[in-house]
Amino acid sequence: MIADEYGTTEATLLRLNGLANPNDLQADSVLDVPLKVCTSMISTTSLDYPLLVPNGTYTFTANNCVQCKCDASNNWTLQCEPSPNGVKIANWTRCPSTQCQNNPNLSIGNTSSSNCGPACSYAGYNSQTILTTAVSSTCPTTDGAQRPSNGAIKIGLRWLSGIWLLIALELGILGFGLL
Repeated sequence: MIADEYGTTEATLLRLNGLANPNDLQADSVLDVPLKVCTSMISTTSLDYPLLVPNGTYTFTANNCVQCKCDASNNWTLQCEPSPNGVKIANWTRCPSTQCQNNPNLSIGNTSSSNCGPACSYAGYNSQTILTTAVSSTCPTTDGAQRPSNGAIKIGLRWLSGIWLLIALELGILGFGLL
């Protein structure tokens, strides 16, 4: 049941958790479960690289100045924006600018006024700066298809190849091997 619920196999769950047999699973044990995560544009030099956020969840990053969420209905792409008011900032006296470095008219989490131009994406952070990058967005056409704006190559929305996010999941299993 657990393998089916999380879209994996019984063999994967057993291997990840060092179990030889499903009957080895004990009630109230912690179980590592692989989850699908959203793709992101996080720089390999960022302090939060790789930022892995599983579907249906969100996290705060960049010293709590940025909130990123993963939603499968949004083509499995990480969606980041400045954190809402009231979130306590960590390690900085105030949040640095989230203005897009390549397009000063945009900030992370928004697109141009037509919603059919470039967008600004969160790319990580370092000790002093929130990193951003301008990306092309898609524009609807008369035939309903999505086309990249300005003839740019459409940013591919893909699974993070070979990367599984392991989380500890507290399970109150009654001891009859639900793997």
